[in-house]
Amino acid sequence: MSKRIFHYSRDDGRYLVLSIDVNDALNFAQQSPLEPGVYLIPAFATDIEPPTEIDKWPIFKEGAWTLVDFITSTQIFDIKTGEVVEPVLGKSIADLGTDKPMPEAGEHEIVYFENGEWAVRPDWRGHEYWLDDGSHHVITDICIEPPANALDAMPVIPPTVDQMIHSFKVAIQESLDTFAQERGYDGILSACTYATSTISKFQQEGQRCVSLRDQTWATSYALLDEVMQGTRPMPASIDEVRNLLPALTWEV
Repeated sequence: MSKRIFHYSRDDGRYLVLSIDVNDALNFAQQSPLEPGVYLIPAFATDIEPPTEIDKWPIFKEGAWTLVDFITSTQIFDIKTGEVVEPVLGKSIADLGTDKPMPEAGEHEIVYFENGEWAVRPDWRGHEYWLDDGSHHVITDICIEPPANALDAMPVIPPTVDQMIHSFKVAIQESLDTFAQERGYDGILSACTYATSTISKFQQEGQRCVSLRDQTWATSYALLDEVMQGTRPMPASIDEVRNLLPALTWEV
C-alpha cells in the first residue's frame, strides 16, 4: 500500500514537482513493512497536499503549506528597460516591474515609468534652435519642446539703418583709399597732402584726389539726407551707392 506525497526544496521549502506522472513512484511513499499504517515518507516530503491558486506557489514551512507570489499567468516588464522579467518566487508584479508593456517612443520622445504607469514625454534634449531675434537656444531637459516659431538655422537679420550707413561709409572710404593706392599712395589722405607739392605730377594727382574725395563725400551725404527725409529709398547694396557717386578715374 502506498500514499501520495509531495516534495519540497530543502533550501526554501518550495513545492517541487519531481514528476508530472502522478503514477510515478517518486510521488508515493510506501507503507513500512514493520509498522502497519506508517508510511516511509522521505526527507523534504509531506503527505499534506499543497493548495493551488493562480500566480501563487506553495511553500512548506513549519509543517504547513503557505502560498507566496509566483507570477506566471501574465508577462512582467522591467520598468527601466521594458524587457520581459522572469517570475521570482515570493515577488509580486509590483516587486518585479509592471504587467503593462512599454509603449514605443516616437521621434523626440522618451518613455519612462511614473506613478504606476508608462509615461511618454517629449525629449528634445540636445536640440538647437534660433528665434527671429537671432538668439540661440539648446534644450537640456525633457518635456521642453521648441517653440512654434523656432528656426533650425540662424536667421538672416536685416541690418539697422545705422548699421547700413556705417557699412556704406566704410566701403566708400575703402574705395577712395584703393583708388589712391593705384598711384602708390598709402591712401586717399596721403594722396591729398600732395595737392600743394612742388612736383607737378604729385601736385596734379593730389589735387585730383582732393577733388574726388570732396565730390564723393558731398554726394554721399546728399544721398543720405534724401534717404533720411524719405525722398529716396535706402540703397540695397554698396554697389548701388557706388553707381550714384562720381567715377574714380585718373585724368592726369
